[in-house]
Amino acid sequence: MASSTRLECTNNILVIKGKVSLYTTNSLLTEFQEQFKSDIKEIDCSQIEKADSATISFLIACLRYAKKQNRELNISGMGERLLKLASLYGVEQLFKNHANSSS
Repeated sequence: MASSTRLECTNNILVIKGKVSLYTTNSLLTEFQEQFKSDIKEIDCSQIEKADSATISFLIACLRYAKKQNRELNISGMGERLLKLASLYGVEQLFKNHANSSS
């Protein structure tokens, strides 16, 4: 069963669905930048099926893009695996700083 990776926007929240890897991050970043033109305020990671270090890089790129646009961006739904990866790469605090306070 092949799973496509996609971004879905609902109520100013961009939900990442599927597997995020080195092979999908470039197209996801392009799609994120297009969708961010609307009033995106949050990325929800709770529906990521598979993640690796490229997922962390993608999320950091999204945060940098938002900062460059002088906009806030929260990250929610980071499961244990993503948080462990962030910790291994020494960027866990970055995600804590951008965590959605309601999650």
